Amino acid sequence: MAAPLHLAASTPECRLVGLAPFELEESILGPPLAASGGWLEAPDRPGLGFGINQDVVKRFPYGESGKKIFSLG
Repeated sequence: MAAPLHLAASTPECRLVGLAPFELEESILGPPLAASGGWLEAPDRPGLGFGINQDVVKRFPYGESGKKIFSLG
C-alpha cells in the first residue's frame, strides 16, 4: 500500500485511494500506516517510509515451507 499511497500523494488531482482493512493490520513493515478520520498520510521517512518491524520478525521467522526466512543479526 505504501507505493500507491506515495503515487497518489504526488498526483495533484488524485483524491481517493482504495484500501482493504486488512492492510492496516500488523505487518513486517513498520511503523504501520495510521488512518485518522478516514484519511491516510504518506510516510515522510526515507524510501517508502517503512523499516522492518523486528517484533514481527521475531515472532514469525519461518515461511510457509517451514524454512527460516528471516534472521536477526
